[in-house]
Amino acid sequence: STSPDIVRYAIQVWYDPATPTTLLQEVILESLDSFRTEQWFGGMIYSSAFLNSITRVPGVVTAKLATLEHKAEPDTCFQSIDVSSELYAGYFNYADDCSIELINIKEIIG
Repeated sequence: STSPDIVRYAIQVWYDPATPTTLLQEVILESLDSFRTEQWFGGMIYSSAFLNSITRVPGVVTAKLATLEHKAEPDTCFQSIDVSSELYAGYFNYADDCSIELINIKEIIG
């Protein structure tokens, strides 16, 4: 057995201002954790499915992946995930330096 792969992300999330940001942040993190645990062992990680796990959260209007990267145990640096990436270990954990930027949707629709 090998160590889990590491996935690192930076996400911009536009949200409905009727949703409290503290609650929204918590629910997004829960949804991302569910995404992680729902992956097939030995499978692939798809950027569209990752993004869908965020946009399905109530209060999220839309989201954009600024970065989505992956590193397996033998790798020395992260590799960008464009469409998909195979999980070397068959499962993954999130890096400690992931980020979610919450943006009020009123900032883009005036």
